[in-house]
Amino acid sequence: MDKCIFCDFSNSELIEETSLCYARRDGYPVSDHHTLVIPKRHVESYFDLEESELIDIYQMLRLMRERIQDMDPTCFLYTSDAAYDS
Repeated sequence: MDKCIFCDFSNSELIEETSLCYARRDGYPVSDHHTLVIPKRHVESYFDLEESELIDIYQMLRLMRERIQDMDPTCFLYTSDAAYDS
């Protein structure tokens, strides 16, 4: 595999890690608290991950969502005009 763009980051961006994945701040965020959850094992596709990795990633996603909501309770609130158009 070529050089991995996800492996090259500053420790200051690291938020949390487990034996199978880690969470870090995005180097080029598109929103406040933009966070990446990345498996430690290199795979070609998300679908190549083992079940244990998927479970660990899901648990990390939940943890990061909780932490982000603690910092900004409105972060995950979205409304869509499309819901009112029907």
